[in-house]
Amino acid sequence: MGLGAEVRRGCRCDGGRQPRGRSCPAFPFPSIQLGGQCGVQLGDSLAFAGQGGQWVSVSPSRRKPISCHARLPLSSPVRSAAAVQLRIYSPSAPEPCESVPTAGILCQAFSEIHLQSDDQDMEGSSDPNQCSSYMKEIYNYLRCMEVVTTSINPIPSTQENRLVRYQYLAGQEISGDMRAVLVDWLVQTHMFFKFQQETLFLTVSIIDRFLQDNVISKTDLQLLGVTALYIASKYEEIVVPCIGDFSCITDQTFSKAHIIHMERKILKALDFSLGCPLPPHFLKRASKIAQVNSEQYVMANYLMELCIVDYDMVHFPPSMIAAAAFCLSLKLLKGHKLLSFLQHYTFYTESEILPVMQHVAKNVIAVQKYDAKQKAIMEKYATVANRKISTTEKLYSPIIWDLAKPLVKKM
Repeated sequence: MGLGAEVRRGCRCDGGRQPRGRSCPAFPFPSIQLGGQCGVQLGDSLAFAGQGGQWVSVSPSRRKPISCHARLPLSSPVRSAAAVQLRIYSPSAPEPCESVPTAGILCQAFSEIHLQSDDQDMEGSSDPNQCSSYMKEIYNYLRCMEVVTTSINPIPSTQENRLVRYQYLAGQEISGDMRAVLVDWLVQTHMFFKFQQETLFLTVSIIDRFLQDNVISKTDLQLLGVTALYIASKYEEIVVPCIGDFSCITDQTFSKAHIIHMERKILKALDFSLGCPLPPHFLKRASKIAQVNSEQYVMANYLMELCIVDYDMVHFPPSMIAAAAFCLSLKLLKGHKLLSFLQHYTFYTESEILPVMQHVAKNVIAVQKYDAKQKAIMEKYATVANRKISTTEKLYSPIIWDLAKPLVKKM
């Protein structure tokens, strides 16, 4: 049989003398003791063998033979033909090499060479949580995840379920209006649990990606919604409510067993591919670089959240939705000077996101109607915490009406 052990700094090799009742934490078998002046040093490799475990030969890594005496009591699990191998590790750092650049230089070089743009994110490099050194690589990867393949970065076919098809509910029992009612209820539930914004967007993404390839009855639509919220909360939140709370939020319409069963169906259908780009990811970076004020940022978030209710916008890439909301908020709140940041850091020109801005403007007008049914997002942003942005008169600007005019006629 073979046994393994490690010798770490602090282990005593002093003739077998060791405090009574204590054993070296580096040895899994306390009965093994090194004896004599063995000259063993950190970094040596040792091999133990011998009749009865009385004598041992040491073959260190530095190729110079050394003999050492080891005492293995008869109570030891080692037998006469046993072999015990030890590796002595050194916790000390390796000697510095002048030819190896530092990590900071490598990160900066990778960003500037491969993405060919100035690093505006390095201003927050003092905060390690911001991952400023890798910011451009992260957002380049998120952009690649929005499509199946690109000319530069091929995406495996397993990423296809992250894309949502236009009018994917055609031919199903569930309609776009039912989806809007579900999302509106999820916004209220999201506010009740005080979840992060990313949890709400991930919930809607899970619902759309599941429904486009799986048919369920309308009686199970709420079950799908609450289960998607449960999954998203486990993915995004630090503290997740228990599953009984999600059952309670449906007035006990669905039990914990129902939620667990639906959770399995969703995860199997999505192949556990839950992570995906979300509009808040792109909006946060654009707002940080452009240094917008709080009113402009809250306005962009309001316009962006209105899009999750609109069934006609499910096929737009998240980065495009974020860019459209960001651009329209700057137009409404006198941020025209900041539009120069749009193309460089949101990847789109104003003309490219014009169709999305028209849908966003249409949603603003639709939610302001007195008979509008889905008003949860409007009420959410009418609070003081969100600067009552949904009640501002600037949302009645001619800019909104001019953009929405081509689509409002179809409503």
